[in-house]
Order: sequence, then C-alpha cells, then structure tokens
Amino acid sequence: MPRQTQGSKGVVRPNSGEAYRDHLIPLISQSTFAQDVLSKIEDEGYAILSGVFSNEETAIELDRMWSWVETVSRGIRRNSCSSWKREQRPDPWPCSQRDMMQLFHAGWVFSSLRERFAERVFEPMYGTRELHCSKDGFTFQRPTDRDVNLTPNDHFDQGLDLKGLHCIQGSVALTDQEHEDGCFVAWPGSHKFHEQILYRRGKKHANRDFNILNDDDKEVLMNEGIHAKRVPVKRGDVMLWRSDLCHKGAPPIGVRNNFRAVVYVCCLPAQLTPEEVYVDKLRAYEELQSGSHWPCREEWFSMQDRHQNLDIQPYFKQKPSLTRRQQELYGLVQYHQTGVPVPLHAVPDLSNPEQSEVEQNELHPSTEGPLIIAQAIQADTSGERHDPRQSKNPGLGIPSQIRQPAAQKRRWRKTS
Repeated sequence: MPRQTQGSKGVVRPNSGEAYRDHLIPLISQSTFAQDVLSKIEDEGYAILSGVFSNEETAIELDRMWSWVETVSRGIRRNSCSSWKREQRPDPWPCSQRDMMQLFHAGWVFSSLRERFAERVFEPMYGTRELHCSKDGFTFQRPTDRDVNLTPNDHFDQGLDLKGLHCIQGSVALTDQEHEDGCFVAWPGSHKFHEQILYRRGKKHANRDFNILNDDDKEVLMNEGIHAKRVPVKRGDVMLWRSDLCHKGAPPIGVRNNFRAVVYVCCLPAQLTPEEVYVDKLRAYEELQSGSHWPCREEWFSMQDRHQNLDIQPYFKQKPSLTRRQQELYGLVQYHQTGVPVPLHAVPDLSNPEQSEVEQNELHPSTEGPLIIAQAIQADTSGERHDPRQSKNPGLGIPSQIRQPAAQKRRWRKTS
C-alpha cells in the first residue's frame, strides 16, 4: 500500500553498498543468547524464541487489539462474527490490506508491549539499551469458512543496495497458530540468494525494500532445494527473521476458526539512526503515523481510496502517554539528552487489564512538549512544506498546528 518516505529524494542510503555488507553483525552481542540467535539467523534466516510472553500478558494485549478494532470500526463487535465477516461491502475490518493493520494509529497501540519486547529480546541481543524501535502495525487475521483466494506475495523486505545482514525483524504471537491457520511462512536459506534474485530486476526496482518474488524467482530457490515452510507458533512466542529472507504472512487453509494475532516489533541500535531522522520521529508522534519495520528511518503508510468508504473513528482522542523508556525507543528523546522534548503525561497503570489504552490516554497533556516539538520541526527548513490539516481525513489523526515537509510517495505492500 502507499508509503511516504520522509527526507530528501535521491540520496544514497546510509550503510549501503559492498563496504557495509553484514553491517549489523558487529553490533550483535557476544553473549551466548545473542550468538545462538545469530547462528540461526545466518543459517535458516529466522529463529523462534518460545514463551517470551506469558498467557496473561498475551490475553491483555489481545484484548487491547480487539478494543482498537471496535473503537476504530464502530460497527464491529468481537462476539458477533456477522459484524466482521469479509462478505460485507465495504469490508468493515479496518485493515490496510490482507487483515494487516497499518493505519488509524495502529503503530502506537502497543507501546508497552514494545518496551517489554525490547527489554527481553533486543537489549540482550545487541548488548545495549540504546535502541530505536519501529512503529509498524499488526496483523489480526480473521477465521475463514473456505480457502481465501489471495495472490502470492512471498517477498524480501530489503533492497539490493543493502547487502547481507542489515536488520532483524520481530513479532510476537498473541494467539496459537497451527499449521493450517494463518501463520508465518519462510523460505529457509533464501537470504543466501537475495542478491542473485534481485540483480535480475535492475536497480530501479531492486533497491526498493519490498520485492515480491515471481515464479521465476521461486524456481531459482527451488532449484537450490529451498521451499516455502509454514511455521506454527504458540501465543507468547517471538519470531525473529532477517529482512533479506523471503517470507510472507500466509492465509489460513480451508475452514479455520482461529484468529491470527501478531504484533510486529523491530529494534536496531540507535547509532544507526541518522541525525536528520529525529525531526521526522517527532513529527510521526505529532500525527500518530504508523511506519515500516525500519527503526532508523521514517516511512509512513497512507490511505487508499477504499478507506474513505469506511466508518472510521480515531483510536486516540489525543496523543498517547509514553513512559520515558518508550520515548527513548521511539527516538523522541535522544540518549544522554537533557530535558524532555515531548510531554511526559501521567503514566497509565498498564498492569490493569480492565482499563483500555483509550481510557488510559484520556489525560491532560502538558503544553511544553508540543511547543518544543514545533520549534524543532520549524527549525528544519529543508523541503517544500504543506499543511497536514488539508489531508483527506483530518479527523483520523491528531490535529497538528505544525507545517511539515512534503513526503516522497512510494507504492509498498507489506504482509508478514
């Protein structure tokens, strides 16, 4: 779906090219845990960490996911399957595509989960707390009463100009996912042929960070003995995979009664984030933009025409409260920085499952934070400016008084 890439056009990306092959490897800790994960990532391209989150934690987050759906699409009720069936026109499920939630504040719903994910997985993997986290969305795949006829979209999430290991993506399952349920599909070992396959496409297309494989590309893999593999998981399990692995989120097979609920979380060391990206991170918070899996850049999803026909309501009534740690992970507070550039609202009690995130965040924001954000963004004089209040759906975001640079638009579809 459409994606807006923030920053200057036509600039060579940092850490690209042969000189930066496997640029992430030196940043991975030498601990036993980290090296075990790295071994699996280098061999098959993915790793499963069992039971990282408890059943109680996943139940709270699943309830939060349902609360988002019911708030954003008012006609849906979790206990009424007729309210969310695909046969309705327009489909009321508030997904961007393929039951994947990338719009309507989706990237900001699971901040507390991301904080714990970073602490339990990415901090020990990189051996540092100085990380930045993605604001990508989540998948909430519905049960099926027959095979879902979807075009194949096995894909790489990394372009040809980034060679070798540059990013390890992650997800946590909030529901059990059996072999025939909607689940993650990997082509184990396909990352070893990432460059060979993309070289055939030419730089214009190959350098994009989303490349769907065609039948000829898959034949290259199958001739090497590499085939697609469905990967079942239990709720609370964490999946990690490298961005140059061929993968996809597979639909259910036949009649299945289970939901697939998955939250995507990716962290990279903060040292990989260019200085000029921080102003866009502040802007993302101002507008509650959802982004791609890359924490070191800002790429935001935008609506398509079909979303205009949905009866959509904003999830957050005002910008959400964030703990100091969450602000650091989102790049709103730079590490070792003095002062607080965004408002530290009263921190909600996230241990109370009876209190929804919408209720938690209906607090009185301070006025200092938005002022500092405005000053920071206004200080960035690069690029043409436009008024976000002129967007097609101004009611679906948090109104901003800040004029912002126009963004480069790309076509991008993401399903993991």
